[in-house]
Amino acid sequence: MKRSLLIKQYRNIGIEEEEEFVLNSFMEKGKMGNLVIVIGENNSGKSNILDALLAMGNRKINMDRDATNLRYEAEYQKPKLVLKTENLEESYGIILQGESNDFVCEFPMNGRALETSEAVTVGEEICASVAQYGYGHFSTIKQLLNAVTTNKDKLEALKREVEEVIQNTVWQNDNRSLNGVNRIVWEEVVSKREDWKAYYSKNRVALAKKVYKEKYGIDLVPQVLRYDEKKITQSMLHCSPSDIQRSSFMVTLFQDLKVKIEDVQTAYNDFRRTDNKGVLQKLERSLNKKLKKVSDKFNRVYFFGDENYKFAFCLESGRIDLSIFRGEEPMNLDYQSLGFRWFFNLYFNLLCTTELHEGDVIVMDDPPFANLSVNAQPELRKALKEFAIRNGVSIVIATQSPFVIDLDYLDELRVVLLKDNRVHIENDFSAIHHEDPNSLAAIKRALTVNQSVLLDEDKQIVFVEGITDYNYMVAFKNILGEKYAKLCFLPIGGIGNRKAADYKERQLAISKELKRFQKRNPILMVDGDSPGEDMKKLNKDSALKVFTLSEVDEKFKEIEDLFDKKDKDKFKLEKKSSARSAQLKTYNFEKNGVEKETLANFTKLFDHIFAIND
Repeated sequence: MKRSLLIKQYRNIGIEEEEEFVLNSFMEKGKMGNLVIVIGENNSGKSNILDALLAMGNRKINMDRDATNLRYEAEYQKPKLVLKTENLEESYGIILQGESNDFVCEFPMNGRALETSEAVTVGEEICASVAQYGYGHFSTIKQLLNAVTTNKDKLEALKREVEEVIQNTVWQNDNRSLNGVNRIVWEEVVSKREDWKAYYSKNRVALAKKVYKEKYGIDLVPQVLRYDEKKITQSMLHCSPSDIQRSSFMVTLFQDLKVKIEDVQTAYNDFRRTDNKGVLQKLERSLNKKLKKVSDKFNRVYFFGDENYKFAFCLESGRIDLSIFRGEEPMNLDYQSLGFRWFFNLYFNLLCTTELHEGDVIVMDDPPFANLSVNAQPELRKALKEFAIRNGVSIVIATQSPFVIDLDYLDELRVVLLKDNRVHIENDFSAIHHEDPNSLAAIKRALTVNQSVLLDEDKQIVFVEGITDYNYMVAFKNILGEKYAKLCFLPIGGIGNRKAADYKERQLAISKELKRFQKRNPILMVDGDSPGEDMKKLNKDSALKVFTLSEVDEKFKEIEDLFDKKDKDKFKLEKKSSARSAQLKTYNFEKNGVEKETLANFTKLFDHIFAIND
């Protein structure tokens, strides 16, 4: 299950074949929040991807700006964006194409369209049903039926005409407006086909949206919002009554309170005219009553700790102040944590005037990472992810900072590469590249950094076969505590298939590349199957230490074998799934929610890893 943006012929993206940008790898109700980090070299096309997302949100492709200039043939001047949700059984899509300013929807429904092979039979039934009344506006079908006997090329035209009749009668029946020969066609032909009644219903889109909302808990068409951070400082929390209009913060706040600035200024004029402080006191009480709703919303979506924040106006004769309190203690905004200030800016620049819903997308084209210290950047990344998870939204950011990348969450990354001036998007972070085949190759190229920036020298590198192994190992490393924090797991995308012609060469190439990390005492964990045993034998006397899961316990053949049966059932692990493992890593695994046997098995595995280099 995933939700992706498919991009075709949009600027320099998807010129020959569409490019996929994965927004969500999992789509379970209440567990959809996600941070997506777009990385790439300068001018690689990161901003074009974000603009494509925003075009979906605005329901508008700008042909002057968004049509490609890499090919000028007419067939290449048709930019197309599709936001698609799909699983093995079904898919839903909303399509924005060319100069259209609205979506076309594709979705699974009960029923099906008219098949081309049915066109002649159904056309004959329609004509037979109305024959005694004259063919009237069905005469085109009659003519095409005569023509198709000698010219099969007319079959598609006949199908289109018959399909239009079916659709019109279904719509008229939905609207209770059937009359004349249309009623005859409905009763004798169309109403007998339940598949057509569902497929051609005019209410089909509304019904699809309803079904989608019930299934996934989000709207088929999400909001896509751009957020450009505007820093708010302590000095901006106050102003004189005459300067309210010049204070962007106060203007936004009063808009959220649904208070007209003119009314505030009128009250101040009344105060000055009457010299009656009660006028300001009355206004202050009214404003603070409205402000409580803002405080409540702020606390509802804020995620740092259990503190309760509240805001209060203080109206003086020449000054309007907004104060912030944590509990009963007043706060100076400038002295608060990076996370709090970031959220305060987000709230008053975006959230107080926009109601977020689960499934919405927030695009950040230029987040403030470059202006932060190396230590502060991971803190802000964590704040972004926690906010996304708590509110069920996808936050998409573009960056070139390596310090934002968390090696425990490589599934957040989308790597943008530019080849022949065309954008290519890598959603699968574990692919091994032969020119630089370790799993960080694409990341390093995108950020133009060496591996020492990404990998802490104190970490023990443990390569694992695939994404599923990686997600589970990271999840239980975090669950089991500080003792295992120095382990750094990296996926390598498999060790080959015995049936493949290049199987031995692939294992040799993988081994050679992983040995590049010999100064870091690299370890490779493989399944207890035949390819795993082959890889272990190949590296018996090499710098790469390979061990199989079976060495830890003969019951362990693959990573799922470490789970207690109750956990396998609870977490639905009967099928190996990278998306499911990523979701469980992000949402479900907590120490008190996992069986003791599962915890003991992963502890045994991690202790085995430590023992290898002792």
